[in-house]
Amino acid sequence: MGVTIHFSGQLLGEDAFRDLISVATAYAATYKWAFEPIESEHVTLSRMWNEEEWDYSGPVKGVVLYPGEDCEPVRLEFDTNLYAQNWVKTQFAGVETHIRVVELLKALTPFFRILRVEDEGTIGCQAVCEPLRNISTQ
Repeated sequence: MGVTIHFSGQLLGEDAFRDLISVATAYAATYKWAFEPIESEHVTLSRMWNEEEWDYSGPVKGVVLYPGEDCEPVRLEFDTNLYAQNWVKTQFAGVETHIRVVELLKALTPFFRILRVEDEGTIGCQAVCEPLRNISTQ
């Protein structure tokens, strides 16, 4: 298993969605990450809830960020309830990229009702990563 950052949460609303996209793309531009919008009328996403697998089928919107060729894309992909659940493997990208992905999630926290982050790579970035465990912004 590689070093993976798992995240899930529901946005506060449509205004929060627009603000999240703005902050995420500005963050990507700062670090010269490529990005592109996500907008699909029908997608099936595999999800986990209470250790049970289920599928969401329907429209999605959001943005995908590309931190570098040695890092999986960061997919901020939201369903009709403005819920996202995803992960990003940073195993081969190095500590700096891993920390930047975690910092991105921290910057996006205010737009979520609750944002849960499970970071398998907290060694070497305790100060940034540790505060992100099970963030609640109610």
